[in-house]
Amino acid sequence: MAKINFGKRVIDALPIPTEGRVRYHDTGHRYLYLDAFPSGNRTFQYVRKIDGKMKFIKIGTYPDMTPTEARIEADKKSSEYSRGEPIGVKKYSRKNFADMFNDYLEKHLKSETRTWTEDLRRFNVYLPPIHKLTPKEITPQLVRDFHKKLGKERGEVSANRIIELVSRTFNFAIHEGAYIPNPVAAVKMFKERSRERILDEVEIKRFFDALKTLTPDWQDFFQLALFSGARRANVQAMKWENLDLERRIWTIPAKEFKTGDKTEIILSDPAIDILARRLQKTKSEYVFPSCGKSGHIVEVKGVWAKLLKTAKISDFHMHDLRRTFGSYQAKTGASLPIIGKSLGHHGTGATAIYARMDMNPVRESVDKATAAMLKAANGVKK
Repeated sequence: MAKINFGKRVIDALPIPTEGRVRYHDTGHRYLYLDAFPSGNRTFQYVRKIDGKMKFIKIGTYPDMTPTEARIEADKKSSEYSRGEPIGVKKYSRKNFADMFNDYLEKHLKSETRTWTEDLRRFNVYLPPIHKLTPKEITPQLVRDFHKKLGKERGEVSANRIIELVSRTFNFAIHEGAYIPNPVAAVKMFKERSRERILDEVEIKRFFDALKTLTPDWQDFFQLALFSGARRANVQAMKWENLDLERRIWTIPAKEFKTGDKTEIILSDPAIDILARRLQKTKSEYVFPSCGKSGHIVEVKGVWAKLLKTAKISDFHMHDLRRTFGSYQAKTGASLPIIGKSLGHHGTGATAIYARMDMNPVRESVDKATAAMLKAANGVKK
């Protein structure tokens, strides 16, 4: 951990981390630190051992708070501690869960995560029963019962994700200085099995037949999701500026990819045909534009449910399109590194292999897999 003299010029000159948080210690104050994040955000922290445990209390965001103001605030915390007062306590005990979540949403989720809209949806749809409860009222037993109820009504995987959001909200409040326990710590999550669901040759024909009942825009969207093997959120936010149709490469920026790494996706000829056709009739920066705030389509669940119902396909998620694409690559002879490269995997053990890999075998694999899926869609058996 580097020690620096906090000043405007010094802080402005600090490099933006490429991954993870970097913490700096102020030479002018024993308990004052600065956290720098890949997003460019920088926050002042009061860090001190209290009752045998290190406490990290956020006291401001740079440049809204100057280094001088941060030192003054750190002095106030030290004075509170010397008087025996609990320092950095947010009045979350007087707030309800909705207040805590809204703080979490505005101060962290929107600026630090790409999936905050999904967390907001979970909060609005599944968590109203605890919105008005205070932290003291949200006991471990209440959370256990709520988790069990969600598992029966919404499925065990969804129940885990919802309760994890509750846990992250409490952890945020604690990080902000609240002296409250996290009631989720005592909750045992449901065991989850890795999904292996893919479309077989019979289902993929019904899938493509059902696509014909949708509007052309939705047909293009779901076909691109399948032909690219990309994640739903990335297809939704696909921009023309990130597409090289001539080279058949879609570059997903690091800030938009799950792992935080820039990723190149090889596109097949059918995918390029869809994009070239859409490019001729659009003026939007997005491939799938929308009138909403985001500028691109966001809600796909209603159309997806209609598609599956028409195709008579059950227990199939949009992410399973990605698995289906990878499975057809395997069926047509692709190696695991090639499949991983085409899907944008960034596992530490495979990164070096991907970096050295010739893209031609990846293109060949993508083309073969897409051709095999289209043959199955047309009822042509192997």
